[in-house]
Amino acid sequence: MRWLGPLLSASRPRLWIYLGGTYAVGVVLGAHNLHDLLAWRCWAHLVFFLPFANLLLYGINALCDGEPAELQDTPDTVAQRVMPQHRRLVTYGVLAAVAALCVLLGLARDWHEQLLLGLFLVLAVLDGLPPVRLQARPFFDLFASVLFVLPAFLGYYQTSGQYPAILVMVAALCWTSALRLLSAVQTILPDRDAGVRTTAAALGVRTSLLVCALLWSGFALVVVLQGYLMPLGMVVFVYPLLGFYLFEHFEMGALAATWLPWLNGALGGGVIVLALARLA
Repeated sequence: MRWLGPLLSASRPRLWIYLGGTYAVGVVLGAHNLHDLLAWRCWAHLVFFLPFANLLLYGINALCDGEPAELQDTPDTVAQRVMPQHRRLVTYGVLAAVAALCVLLGLARDWHEQLLLGLFLVLAVLDGLPPVRLQARPFFDLFASVLFVLPAFLGYYQTSGQYPAILVMVAALCWTSALRLLSAVQTILPDRDAGVRTTAAALGVRTSLLVCALLWSGFALVVVLQGYLMPLGMVVFVYPLLGFYLFEHFEMGALAATWLPWLNGALGGGVIVLALARLA
């Protein structure tokens, strides 16, 4: 079982909530009753969006990082580096994840599921694979971050039979774009030294943090206006408040980026619990 450790490390378990968690949120928000949650395809996709999808996304990124990853001495980049003796193993793991996704594509009920899964595959590959490497292209990196909420759109479609409202999907993109922008703020200097151009490197620290606050404000407003899980839904305003706080205290950005996955996990878990209570 010694092979398991390098694969888990490459998949970055601390960040599994951004794919597996968003899929679960989409499933429960779209469900009409508890029976919808028992469908085998929901559980099969949940299993995929936990270890396999993350290994696909972060494994490609780790294998292709090269010099930038060596320069960016942050906890995340240190954790995702692949030791030379493990590169073949991680490569096989990524290929296995692609194969698992192809199986799900073959089992998809209609072209809508195939579209969402196919788009996730394309973006996950192009996000970290040179020469495209969307995560290192200003503004394209923010739009490519939609791959983190595509699982939620898929889960919602599978249980409700329709897509979320366009405004909701745009709000979800605002949420995930702000997350990616905040993460990139932490590595602006090493990115610039390595010639890596991200949106954060192009805008600078304070402008990037202001954009984060504005994106999160748009996300929070849509959630409240749509009336999701009110009045507890008002808690989403913690995101724009965080963004504006970091704009004034940007030295706290590294700490915020470290515990933000825990905040996202707690809020996402709260949404799932409340949605399940509504279905009971």
